[in-house]
Amino acid sequence: VIWRARWLQSPTDPASNLDLNAYLRAVDQAGNDSGWQGFGLWALEWQDLAIYKAVAPSTMITASMPITYTLTFSNVGATAATSVTITDIVPSKLLNIGFTSSRPITPTGTVSYTWFVGNLEPAQGGVITITGLVDPQLPRGASFNNMAIIDADAVDGNPDNNRASVKVMTLVRIYLPLVLK
Repeated sequence: VIWRARWLQSPTDPASNLDLNAYLRAVDQAGNDSGWQGFGLWALEWQDLAIYKAVAPSTMITASMPITYTLTFSNVGATAATSVTITDIVPSKLLNIGFTSSRPITPTGTVSYTWFVGNLEPAQGGVITITGLVDPQLPRGASFNNMAIIDADAVDGNPDNNRASVKVMTLVRIYLPLVLK
């Protein structure tokens, strides 16, 4: 008995769930061949966590300015995601940091801004807002990145959308000569 399986995936949506078709082929000692006989189709479904990040004011800031990061997270997959955590790697150039969330989250204590979200059913999500002040000692023209990561305890269907980052830069003062006529 020989068996084989064939994976089918949508060519238009590579992050979609996979279907598994299984076939059996039996050939007896006399050479009689049953041909390939399908015996099952299974849909392999998984979670797909996604996180998006925005910053306000946009990407140009000044020292001592208030800044707000907004993290929007969700499970866009077909199955529940369990033990979801979100980590935001807050730049050291931010002071007086605070956060709020649209759903219950628990700081883990392992990293400054890592939260245990719990389980997310398909289409569930939330928003975390992080606020702070830009370090007044930050020189003009300096820039820094802020990255957030979402993770769970199972395989993610599309790990490419599990990280989000934004970059901000302090304004540079340009002196223009004044010309009078």
